[in-house]
Amino acid sequence: MENTLFIALSKQLAIRREVDVIANNLANTSSPGFKNEQMMFVEYLKETGTNGHVSLVQDISLARDLSEGAFKCTKGALDVAIHGKGWFVVETPEGERYTRNGHFRLNQAGELVTTAGQKLLTTSGNPVVFSPGDIDIVIKGDGKVTASGEDRGTLRVVTFENERRLDKVAGNLFHSEDSRTKNQKPKSFKA
Repeated sequence: MENTLFIALSKQLAIRREVDVIANNLANTSSPGFKNEQMMFVEYLKETGTNGHVSLVQDISLARDLSEGAFKCTKGALDVAIHGKGWFVVETPEGERYTRNGHFRLNQAGELVTTAGQKLLTTSGNPVVFSPGDIDIVIKGDGKVTASGEDRGTLRVVTFENERRLDKVAGNLFHSEDSRTKNQKPKSFKA
């Protein structure tokens, strides 16, 4: 009897985790840069002594869809998207993190930040900073940022040998233990 309950419980636990993943996917369908996830399951079969089989289900991992999302015109002067491979680099209290979410804004200090306030970094490793009097802020197709006709840096975009090894942290941010990131110019930016 307890084996039957254990078998049923294994399936119910797997379904519960799958429902959590589906709910997260649905809640974030309109989030810029969100990466959809799917559960991966494995079934274990074991023969019993009475010509029967026992089947246990276990969720073994998440599969993340890392394909390029659809481009939407937001008319936001600071919104950009990467066409091709690559991840924006942002500064957090825990160190550098990576995102495909190109919905940016200015903070009180005039720095280009994500909606959660993480500073966007340039190829030189510094944040993009604007002066209070700056006008005509432009993010060009090659990632160069200008304001009032002056260069403010080039957005840092990195790639990874294996994007599937990125660890999801929070707020569409990812972390990598792989120190072999390389700066790359994506095919283009869409403003």
